[in-house]
Amino acid sequence: MFRKFDGILGLGFKEIARGGVEPVWYNMVNQHLVGSPVFSFWFNRHASEGQGGEIVFGGIDPKHHKEEHKYVPVTKKG
Repeated sequence: MFRKFDGILGLGFKEIARGGVEPVWYNMVNQHLVGSPVFSFWFNRHASEGQGGEIVFGGIDPKHHKEEHKYVPVTKKG
């Protein structure tokens, strides 16, 4: 079976998924594999350091986030 996919590891909206396939992220939430329906990214700004970044499924890593977390509603899908 061959199918074209767009997005990063299925992190897009299920309403715009190709072929009606449920994205990986929705599967993780529906199977209760994550503590919270949130994912976050951290990108290292210092190229000389070994770690390039990380993605956290189910929350945020407090060592990379110092201020209050703010949710921003999606008003328009791209």
